[in-house]
Amino acid sequence: MEAHVRAGIEVQGTVLRYAEVEQYGPRYRLLRLGRCDFDFDVVGELVQVPASPHRQTVAEALADVYAGTVATSLHVALHPLHATSFFSPMPRSTPEDDRLARLKAESALLLGDETAASVRLTADPVGLETLEDGRQVAWVHGLAVPVRLHEPFDQVLAVSPFLQYRFRLSMQAAAAVMGRLHAPPHNGRVTYALALGWYESHVEYVLTRQGDWYFSHHTTVASPSDAAYFALALCHRLGVTPADVDRLYVYGQPVDLAALQPLEMIFRTSPARLNALYAVDLDPGSLDADFDAEAYVPCIGAAL
Repeated sequence: MEAHVRAGIEVQGTVLRYAEVEQYGPRYRLLRLGRCDFDFDVVGELVQVPASPHRQTVAEALADVYAGTVATSLHVALHPLHATSFFSPMPRSTPEDDRLARLKAESALLLGDETAASVRLTADPVGLETLEDGRQVAWVHGLAVPVRLHEPFDQVLAVSPFLQYRFRLSMQAAAAVMGRLHAPPHNGRVTYALALGWYESHVEYVLTRQGDWYFSHHTTVASPSDAAYFALALCHRLGVTPADVDRLYVYGQPVDLAALQPLEMIFRTSPARLNALYAVDLDPGSLDADFDAEAYVPCIGAAL
């Protein structure tokens, strides 16, 4: 059995978090984990200042932390404020080229022809759904990333050890971690897990079904009560009842779990911090008790 090694990074404000994960069959082993702190907003600087000397700073930091890596590809977890994310159903038998052409057409409807022409599109299969008539529909996730964001990453990663890179949605990465922790029950009951990614700029909502990524959404909220309202509205929109959700998670920046009591009252389950270390067979007790494991969900999930 061949081992596969992948690297993942996430940039949020002035912090770049990184991970490297080895997959051997169904097991995942963490090879590298850490963070780089800068005195500038990384994404803002890369995108808004084309000739910024900080590009070289970020490039050197990545080359340093991944020195000696055996991974050839890098997944960059991108938060939803920086790209356009959408889901599309299509017949299971649709050829791959036709799938991409359809996603490009749908991105043009969402963004307009001119804007859609200035993005790069990635497509990832999400799962299959069986309709009442027995036909199977393949759900595909499209991520449209502006070229103005690709160009600085092309430059930054040109001196890195990776042969290629691609963007993944931060919520997609969170769903990958949730899938490792939330196994479907053996009684055949369909269950869901819901995670809230808490950030100063926005809140991310990630819903998994039977351990698979089902849907995601993001919005701005003013209080935990607002977060609970949007979580309930999202479930209602998808036909998911609060009783169907048997796991609640929180990831991202630190948040007082006691302040999320409105969520607990709605879903009748206590929210827990989404600890990505359990997804890579690492005993969280081997790290300092104050290690903020939930902040590393996007970079570890991107590498899974």
